[in-house]
Amino acid sequence: MIMRNLATLVLLAAAVLTSWLAWQLRPRPAPDVPGPPRSDYSLDNYELVVLDEQGTESFTVRGPILSRDPNTSEWFLNDPRFSFPGTADEPWLAQAQSGWVSAHADEVRLQRDVRVLGPLQPDGDRARLNTAAIAVFPKQNLARSTDTVTITRGASILRGRGMETNFQTHQFTLFSEVRARYELH
Repeated sequence: MIMRNLATLVLLAAAVLTSWLAWQLRPRPAPDVPGPPRSDYSLDNYELVVLDEQGTESFTVRGPILSRDPNTSEWFLNDPRFSFPGTADEPWLAQAQSGWVSAHADEVRLQRDVRVLGPLQPDGDRARLNTAAIAVFPKQNLARSTDTVTITRGASILRGRGMETNFQTHQFTLFSEVRARYELH
């Protein structure tokens, strides 16, 4: 009887040990990695002209590095320099430390130290816009920001939170906390 109980205990211990080892050696799912997966291609020192459905320029972008996400077809850009068509062959120029372009190139996001330079106006001035982040919608000729924006044109300086501008009409709309200053030189 004692031998039978001892054999049962040994077999039970072996079963527990075997189950524990099988649990430890099971295949485990790969850990989630933050950020986009490895790009399917990247471009160095590139210049890219993006066309709309009619074959006209939607925007031009150049920069040191562009990477494309293979799953979403989105572009991730380092230090991009954009040119968006304006009126009468005068483009809107934009630059930032990083950028993102949607899969269908219908939205462009610029982030960190964003600077936008408007087309030359008949009076010789250009609008200058500074903000932390901006979204551009090339098909609608619109740019929007929810951050603090400073717009300088000639001697006038406008500052506010939230902004929308139309690249065709050159109109700016500031949404809140608007302050204006005019400096005489």
